[in-house]
Amino acid sequence: MKISSLALTLMTCLLLLSCSNTSQDSTLGSALSSSKVPQERTSLRQLADCEDYRRSFTNSITRQLLDQGLLREMPMMMEMAVSSDVAVSADAITVPTNITGTNLQETTVDEPDLFETMKDGTMLVLQEEKLHILRAFPPTEMSLLTSLTIDVAAEKMFLDESHQRVIILATSYGYEATRNLPTPGQRSASLSIPTAGSANTEVIFVDISDKTKPAIINRWLLQGSLLDVGRPPNNRIQLAIQVPLQLPNAIQNDLLLQKKLSEYYKAKFANNPDQDLSEMEIEIGALVAQAVIKQDMEEILPNTLLISGSNSQEIPWLGCDVISEPDLTLNSLGMTLLVSFESDGSNYQTSAVLNNAWQL
Repeated sequence: MKISSLALTLMTCLLLLSCSNTSQDSTLGSALSSSKVPQERTSLRQLADCEDYRRSFTNSITRQLLDQGLLREMPMMMEMAVSSDVAVSADAITVPTNITGTNLQETTVDEPDLFETMKDGTMLVLQEEKLHILRAFPPTEMSLLTSLTIDVAAEKMFLDESHQRVIILATSYGYEATRNLPTPGQRSASLSIPTAGSANTEVIFVDISDKTKPAIINRWLLQGSLLDVGRPPNNRIQLAIQVPLQLPNAIQNDLLLQKKLSEYYKAKFANNPDQDLSEMEIEIGALVAQAVIKQDMEEILPNTLLISGSNSQEIPWLGCDVISEPDLTLNSLGMTLLVSFESDGSNYQTSAVLNNAWQL
């Protein structure tokens, strides 16, 4: 089968092989480097348990409410949109003769791509919601073997050629993440992950051992926006995901707390130098603590949904004792989740760092 609609995409991809996205500071190593977090001023402390997390959560939420007045708009998700500017080198005018398995934004770390070439000449191309598999050698006889629909706009992928697997990464928004789940039970289970109005990261594992009949093995639906991804020499895929932390219902529905906050904002914005707000702040802090004490802290830790065929299972990603916090009081609480796993999704490990929303 001769291809036509993919020809321009493929030729563009070949040209881009020699390009270096040097202006995109998005590698996992650079995202967590000392240039982002000055180590001489900030250190991290690992939380001991969920009660320790409750203390940190309470302090940060109190500070955020006092500083920003977020209860004016409800419900609240402590989340912002991510954007990145990607620059492509203007020097790419010839097709490269030496093609590596990575675009080498960071030495020894393999970054994901929109297309991959296998040793036998097979080419894999992501285009919108499809994975195309092509016979690409010789180029004059390039043909499409098959296309696999993945039901979400794909962004990038890794190839594990030794195990004949492809790992596709995508982002879905709101309840779109549940639109194509096969059974009502899966769609219902997925709603336990707060997806409305927020971004979700999808990881799709594909078996390509039969290149004419690729098959989705399973997929993960993770709460949060993908910040960065890489595959270091140990061949484990590593993700950094920013997770939206939602205020507990006990806070959102506390009418007395809302009344006290409203009084506090009016007094604060009156700019009366003679007015002491400390007693009001103490009272609000006590109300927040009273509300958070009712919350099961494990319930508001990020989870993921594992979808395999017609079955689904919610996976608890994180324990309170693998979360770290900086040695300062956060006033815009967010969490960066770090996940590493094998190319089939096995042996996954997670940890997290509390931060000021999108500030690493």
